[in-house]
Amino acid sequence: MNYHSLTIEETLKQLHTDPKTGLSEKEVRIRRQANGLNILAAKKKKSLISRFFAQFSDFMILVFCGSFDYFSYYFIKCHFGINSRREGRKSSRGTKTNVCSQCTCT
Repeated sequence: MNYHSLTIEETLKQLHTDPKTGLSEKEVRIRRQANGLNILAAKKKKSLISRFFAQFSDFMILVFCGSFDYFSYYFIKCHFGINSRREGRKSSRGTKTNVCSQCTCT
């Protein structure tokens, strides 16, 4: 029922109650048996893992993560000279040449 659209008098009449005295004990017991207690059910809490992965549901977050991965790969590749395993070993022996031909960093 749309009690918000009714007047106070109409609502009291439909609910069979008196605004001064309220409900009698007998009426309270009858209504509790028919409708249950006036308690809202608690929502189930989300787990920590589901809250963590919910952060990645936005497209721009995924774009940011992808660009961060690419940048970190490029950074490691340029600064540590890891182009391939063989060349990575050569550069780690003390040579100061850039193994990565794409890098402009020193």
